[in-house]
Amino acid sequence: MVITDSKKDCILDEGIDKIVDCLIYDYDSKDVIELKRLEDGELNKKYNVYFVRTKSNEYILKKSQNDYEAIIYEKFLREKSLPVPNYKGKIIADGGKTWFLLEFIEGKTLREGNLSTYCRVGNELAKLHCKFLNLDLRSKDYSKVMNNNEMLMDKLDKIENLINKGKTKTLNTDTIKVLKLAAKRLRGQPQVLIHDDLLPINIINNDKQIKFIDWEHACIGCYSQDIGRLLGDYKNDKGSLWVDSRWEEDILATYYQSLCDESSFEISWNEFKIDYNCSKLWNYANIVLAHIIKDWKLTKWYYLNYNSMIEQIEKLKELDGLKNI
Repeated sequence: MVITDSKKDCILDEGIDKIVDCLIYDYDSKDVIELKRLEDGELNKKYNVYFVRTKSNEYILKKSQNDYEAIIYEKFLREKSLPVPNYKGKIIADGGKTWFLLEFIEGKTLREGNLSTYCRVGNELAKLHCKFLNLDLRSKDYSKVMNNNEMLMDKLDKIENLINKGKTKTLNTDTIKVLKLAAKRLRGQPQVLIHDDLLPINIINNDKQIKFIDWEHACIGCYSQDIGRLLGDYKNDKGSLWVDSRWEEDILATYYQSLCDESSFEISWNEFKIDYNCSKLWNYANIVLAHIIKDWKLTKWYYLNYNSMIEQIEKLKELDGLKNI
């Protein structure tokens, strides 16, 4: 076995070679010829994720603090027709940490992408969501899956408590009222299994296929929340969006049309736009509320998302998106 990582880093996951052998043995030969820990030089991050090469195949081995992401892949994303890596299996190592094995997808994340690529993303995302549109997400099968609606209301309860105690002056009751209305609308619209962290760095493209990776935040939520995060999130605190805002309408139109083509989706374009803008609103609000609830320092990142949250509120008022809730 060739360890293409430093000895110091491998100590963090002592016994990784045994874990690799145990998992690979079920799906391949034990002839592992390369093991490399993945990192992001731009973000200066190292992950508990490894690239594994055998004589015949390539895999991704990932460690999670609990069994959650493995359950998402194993139970809900195992169908090979879905635009996600194929799940191979898992093992519970010493200390109760879960390691699971996925197919390796050749390609690059969408740090840089053009309009055509993002329209393909919209198309594939719609197909994925359509797989869950008509399922009973309240069944026992989904009992272990987080619920985004519950998380939104929990944050609002915490914020209201802080406001009542006079511990925050950056939010007022009118803003909270709009956030409640938007959350209520999202709860009442079609629910699917959402990725809930759909940034370009979690999308692999190799010109032949689009794959969505890193499902540790997956939860039940409104169908529009993934596209709202993808098109609304900022790359940095200088106001640069991950996705060019000039492409927004084309990407949305592709996603919406694919929803209509792939399912019995009967929401009008105007209603869809309201759902989308409610999702964008909560994309910014999640960051704002996290700063307040956790008492983080209010940085440029906070104010960037706060200002965008206020702009989204005004946009929803222009669309009359919340008056009938």
